[in-house]
Amino acid sequence: MDATFNPVMSAPTVWHPADAREAYLLKRRFGQQADYVAGGTLLRTEWEAGTRSVSPHWIDLQRVTGLREVFMQAGGLCIGSQVTLGTCRRHPSLANLYPLVGEAIRSTAASSVRNVATLGGNVCSGVGDVLPALLLYDAELEWQDQHGPAAPLPLTEWLELRAADALDPDRILLTIRLPARADVTGIQQAAGGDNGLPSLPRIAVYHKAGRREAFSPSLVTTAVSAEIDAAGCFRQVKIATGGGKAKPARLGALEAWLEGSRADLSRLPDVYERVMEEYRPAGDIFAGESYRRKTAASLITADLWQLLQQTASEGGETLC
Repeated sequence: MDATFNPVMSAPTVWHPADAREAYLLKRRFGQQADYVAGGTLLRTEWEAGTRSVSPHWIDLQRVTGLREVFMQAGGLCIGSQVTLGTCRRHPSLANLYPLVGEAIRSTAASSVRNVATLGGNVCSGVGDVLPALLLYDAELEWQDQHGPAAPLPLTEWLELRAADALDPDRILLTIRLPARADVTGIQQAAGGDNGLPSLPRIAVYHKAGRREAFSPSLVTTAVSAEIDAAGCFRQVKIATGGGKAKPARLGALEAWLEGSRADLSRLPDVYERVMEEYRPAGDIFAGESYRRKTAASLITADLWQLLQQTASEGGETLC
């Protein structure tokens, strides 16, 4: 059932906490009468659509210290939840090591919105277009709860807990962590690095299918990365899906089935069918479940076909 607008006619009270603990305590104090606000782009869309009431208390997170930084550490790249999508897309480390995140951001909203909207907001929506790319890179989330900063939680686990309504609703997302890439050597080889090793055919592709080319809500999002080793087998296979109100997820069963298997065209019809079985989006007035599943299956199968054609081209063969 759609929410109705809050009958409170006066302007909301805006709170400006200095740190995450103060913000968390304010939310615990006001409960459902308060909303965290950062970029506010998603909230504004929901208010205008009438699907969310305007709460009487806004907790502004923009002054919370330590949430607007991007920095490298030994375990990988850390992105503060209040870093804007535009800043993420322009960051050189993110572009070089985690390029599909930038691709996902490029297709999210308009550039003016990306300069305001935050990565944390996209994540916390639970259906943000950037989530499949983050899943592909095994992202982890660090939260502030009543005990302070909690240990990083894998994004996959958080999405499952969120779907089960088993989370503290007042927690604040502090940091998105992208672990160091275990396949960086493979990436360097595929890019023709100067380490003297032969290159491996490899793809890393993000797709967003929407109702129009730009600034459109997604119907289906997919992210695929894989390579073919010297023995002609699939390796480093990672496949993630999302879009619309579907819970973003890795297609773990398909990944396991492909990993280490012989890479040839005869497997592609089975890839299509396995995506159809594993990907379970919800339909809406714009596109039904069957359409979304077929779209995702087609995109993922086409990406693997592209990898096979690349392999054949480098090997001087023709696949048919």
